[in-house]
Amino acid sequence: MNDWWRFVMEVTDHATQTSIAEKSGIKQPLLSDWKTGRIKQPDPSSIVTLTTAYGVPYTDGLVAAGHMTEDQAATVIERSPRSLTNSQLLSEIAWRIRSFDDSQVPPLADADRLRKHFGLDTHVQQGDHGGKHVS
Repeated sequence: MNDWWRFVMEVTDHATQTSIAEKSGIKQPLLSDWKTGRIKQPDPSSIVTLTTAYGVPYTDGLVAAGHMTEDQAATVIERSPRSLTNSQLLSEIAWRIRSFDDSQVPPLADADRLRKHFGLDTHVQQGDHGGKHVS
């Protein structure tokens, strides 16, 4: 199995070609060419189509297909969340939830210690948009 098809299978949770075609709009003959390795490096527009359909950052697909390195992908300038459509924002949130590693989150005691160190209150305040949040 080639690297690109391995990526496709991982992103789609090993869906069938028919299911992938229906969800992404990518034609089944093209999917077959990817699977057999007749097309080893798909065009960037197909990568964006597939990754968008499955809520995965397109840079991950570009890296998997060999269009860019991981270092190059890391330098892609991120857009402001306000410039994203609701669908794009939800895709980003879903991707972050799937890749979340709670071992990187400091224990609550550490967070409280940091709040005290920086003189931050821990009571509930009204946010800019009328929503409540803990500062």
